[in-house]
Amino acid sequence: MQTDNGSDETKDTISMLSAMKITLESLSEETEKLIGKLSQETEKLMGKTSISEENAPPAESKAEEKAEEKKAVTKKVKAEKKPAEKKSDVPESEDESDDRTATEAVLKIIRQSKKGVDIAKLKEKTGFNDKKIRNIVHRASKQGKIKRSGRGIYVIA
Repeated sequence: MQTDNGSDETKDTISMLSAMKITLESLSEETEKLIGKLSQETEKLMGKTSISEENAPPAESKAEEKAEEKKAVTKKVKAEKKPAEKKSDVPESEDESDDRTATEAVLKIIRQSKKGVDIAKLKEKTGFNDKKIRNIVHRASKQGKIKRSGRGIYVIA
């Protein structure tokens, strides 16, 4: 019994395309429902209590609507939990904490070097990009934390 590779590939392609079609159709239904809910919320905020039937999402059945709402709430709860966990581990301003720790890392490397360090060595040891290191070095020199000992060589002030 021989199988033609072309027919196997065709079957795989057809099944993959049909799966994609089903997924896209369900996404478009969910999008319509979300648009309807968004228009409801917008109208509530604007002081209108009822929505027009034109903007309402198409209702298939009450049971299916409740199931979809339950899924949406579950997704929303899961999505809300992830950032909450991050916020507990990370200080309020992530940008400031990243800059502060990056600056501390660069200053530590400069402090450990007796003869001074250049930008290339800082890039190599920290893994930061050139621009980030140059910004840190510039800021630290303006604050008086480091000084230039030669062309492109920095030491602790």
